[in-house]
Amino acid sequence: AITKANTEITPLMPALRSYWLYIHVITAFVGYAGFTVAFGGAVLYLLKAKYNLSFLPSLEVLDELSYKSVVIVFPIWTASIILGAAWANEAWGGYWSWDPKEVWSLIVWLFFGAYLHARQMLGWRGTKTAWMLVFGFITVLICFFAINLFFPGLHSYATD
Repeated sequence: AITKANTEITPLMPALRSYWLYIHVITAFVGYAGFTVAFGGAVLYLLKAKYNLSFLPSLEVLDELSYKSVVIVFPIWTASIILGAAWANEAWGGYWSWDPKEVWSLIVWLFFGAYLHARQMLGWRGTKTAWMLVFGFITVLICFFAINLFFPGLHSYATD
């Protein structure tokens, strides 16, 4: 079955036949991956703080891991949104259409922007920011999974 071609496969719709597909999707997935690393660090931080698990790195290391993940990935996520807007303008004649995926990508961006602000400007550290990252990851999950599964829009390519 793996070697047999699926006769149901159809070509990409014209708007998706673009170099924008590659750079936009790659930056988005790098963003999802980086937010996942930050979430993992935050969960480990909370576990270490509560149960003092000696096999885990120090709280400071886990806090920094999460923070640096967001510092690295936030500009990449920003680029993904900007690249998607540029692609949308080329394909559909407008930068933004309030598609559910666009809205939730913006919510993710705002949430992690608030995290960086709390960290850098308000001096938040530790448990408070770890919980921020846990809740922020919920926005990432909604953006990645729920929007594509439950909401019709320009990013719902799997449905007719």
